[in-house]
Amino acid sequence: MAIIHKNILKKLPIISLLFSLILFIILFFVYKNFNTKELIDSLDGVSLKTIIIAVVIMWFNFLINTLRFKYIISVKLEGSVSFFTLFHLNLLGVFAAHLAPVGPAADLVRFGYARWKLKLPTKPLVEAIIMDRFIALIGLAVTGICSLPIQWYLSVEPLLVYLQALLWGACFSSAVIVYVLGRQSSADPNRKLFTALTSFGMVFRAVLRGWSNVFLQMVCAIGYSGSFCLLMWVFANDMGIQTGIWFFLTFSSLVLLSQSLPIFYAGWGAREFTAITVMGSVGTVSVSEAASIGVCAGVALFLASLPGAVLHFHGKKNKFADHTETPTRDVV
Repeated sequence: MAIIHKNILKKLPIISLLFSLILFIILFFVYKNFNTKELIDSLDGVSLKTIIIAVVIMWFNFLINTLRFKYIISVKLEGSVSFFTLFHLNLLGVFAAHLAPVGPAADLVRFGYARWKLKLPTKPLVEAIIMDRFIALIGLAVTGICSLPIQWYLSVEPLLVYLQALLWGACFSSAVIVYVLGRQSSADPNRKLFTALTSFGMVFRAVLRGWSNVFLQMVCAIGYSGSFCLLMWVFANDMGIQTGIWFFLTFSSLVLLSQSLPIFYAGWGAREFTAITVMGSVGTVSVSEAASIGVCAGVALFLASLPGAVLHFHGKKNKFADHTETPTRDVV
């Protein structure tokens, strides 16, 4: 394992350069087709008050993510970790994602902090982080599927609607498959992938056990997409874009998904490209305005994550470790 880690570290500069090149190519295609002056004028219209409101909305978005992750941790492990600790962990992870060209950097930071600072066991912690990502993806799929009829009504390009239906359908189908596999209780050493999926499915079933837990995850999914939708609407309103919040609700799931792609600095480039493609194609907002909204969302994301870095680097001691009854046993 140590050899693998050393090899990865040696190749990290090359990987960073490659992903940075991909980012700059995408940014080039994103910004070459519209008036730069119009983009700057749109950004100039954003007030400090709006930025503060956007940061607060983004903190609410983090709170939703923390609620989901805390529940998954409680399913996987005995004991408990305080909500504030996990909230700080999420902020720190998102801040770290701005410094690395690979999206999983946030999860690596979450894992490292929870493993070595909070002394959580490795295997269930990794499963909990992966499950957190998976549940978030399924939540986006559910809200994305619900938005498709509205997109059709808005006369979004039919091909774009069909592609989204295929994407969200594939995500939802994967959830059904994993849930069914969770019913298998036997492990076959000759079928390691099947055994891993079976184990993952058992955790997935445990997280969704009971209608109250399903309802909790649905609330988290709606709050996650809804808060991001509100964020985009607040910026659009301050830029003088006259459109209802329902317009942004229609596309928030897809923009959020693109922001989570694992090859960009905290979604930069992918978020703006998606905003232009889906929102700019309708004609309600211009290409420059769609890009401006994406840029503002990225700025709010970065500013909201700053307290995580401040708490981490300026704390004299780890003040977040006495928060917890340290879990020591995997219960799923």
